[in-house]
Amino acid sequence: KSSRTCPSSDPSSDKLSRPTDSSFASFPCAANPPHHALKRGLAGDQCKLFAPNDEEYPWKLTKSKDQMRVYSERRRRWRHHEDANLQSLLCVGSTPGSLDDVMLGIMSSTLEVTRTKTSYVDDLSGAAVLSTVKAPTAADPFKATAVKWMELDVRRRSSGFVKNRDYVYVEATGVKHLPSGERVGFHVMHSVYIPQAHDLSGRVRAKLSVCSFFRQRRDDSMSVYVKAIMDPMSSKTRRVGAPCFIKILLATV
Repeated sequence: KSSRTCPSSDPSSDKLSRPTDSSFASFPCAANPPHHALKRGLAGDQCKLFAPNDEEYPWKLTKSKDQMRVYSERRRRWRHHEDANLQSLLCVGSTPGSLDDVMLGIMSSTLEVTRTKTSYVDDLSGAAVLSTVKAPTAADPFKATAVKWMELDVRRRSSGFVKNRDYVYVEATGVKHLPSGERVGFHVMHSVYIPQAHDLSGRVRAKLSVCSFFRQRRDDSMSVYVKAIMDPMSSKTRRVGAPCFIKILLATV
């Protein structure tokens, strides 16, 4: 008999609940998910994994950087055909700073800021703000919603054999106050279809869904939990695109 522990967002203490189903349809990206979903899913306090061997343990460590770790979901032979190309990722750990520091680092509500941040990430070859739905205000500087576009540079990694993937998605950020008075930051990215944002030549329009939570554990440290799903529209591209996507996740926290 063997026991497994779930990847924790804080190596010194906390445990997180077991991730939910990896399909786009069931991924919990609601801005205000019901209490039972929080308790069962992303914001749970306990985790129990009944895995008698490594083959049945659903997550494997893929990459680590400082106090952050990225896990990828193991491929299952019985996965449905329509989900075959989906890649689920779990990014957990801690990062220095306060909640305000982290949220300011994530915010990119203008085209100029978006392009500046893109220039520091090797595997992003382009980004743009297509429409601002809600701009941050002085009263609520972290609350923002926008429609964005970005291009993932997978062509370079594949020596030109695979086209770059681009994404059109809604991005939402904000800070919520829990009943206890604690502040929790969130960052959501979810692919959307917009007729005016037509497919671009030389690129393949792919899909993503990313949900991130940030919690102040100590005065100088933040706990981070990110669940991401990417659909590169090709199994070949999944093998090339996943490492690029992981680098982007680590660069944004």
